Amino acid sequence: DAAIAAARKACLADGLQLLDDTVSITSLKPARDNDGRLLLQRRDDIPGLIYAGLVGLFGGHREGTETSLECLQREILEETGQTIAAERCEPLVQFSVRYPLGGGVKGEFFIVRDVPADALVVTEGTLLAVEPSRLPALLPEMTPSACYVARLFLELGKTTR
Repeated sequence: DAAIAAARKACLADGLQLLDDTVSITSLKPARDNDGRLLLQRRDDIPGLIYAGLVGLFGGHREGTETSLECLQREILEETGQTIAAERCEPLVQFSVRYPLGGGVKGEFFIVRDVPADALVVTEGTLLAVEPSRLPALLPEMTPSACYVARLFLELGKTTR
C-alpha cells in the first residue's frame, strides 16, 4: 500500500495517472456525427486536472457490474445528454495488461456512429467536431489513450463512413 501510494504521488507530480486496480476498466469511444466528423472532447484547462487542455475521447470507467456497452451508453448520456442505441456502437479494440507487482488495466474502445452533434450538451470540456483528415494534426494535442485510439482508427481505415 505504501509503494502504491508513493507511485501514485510520483505519477501525479509528473502529470501522469497510475494505472492500478482502481482504474480497472475503461470504455472510451470516438463518436461520429451525421456528417462523418469525429466528435472529440477538449478537456477543461484546470490546474491539477490530469491532461488538462488536451484532446480526449468521451468515456469513463465501468461502475459496479455494468458491461462495457452499458458503460459506454451511460458515459455518453452523462457527458453529452444523448441516449445511444447499442446497434450504433462498433467495437474498435480491447486490451488487458497485468502488472508484475499487482494491479493492471483493461480497456475497450468503440466507435459510436451518427451522433447528432448539434444536439449534444457537453458537460465536461468542450466539443470538437473534426474532419477525419484533420486527425493526424491533432495527435500531438491528444491524451495518451485518445492518441492510441486515433492512431488505430487511422491505421484500420475507419475514416470512411
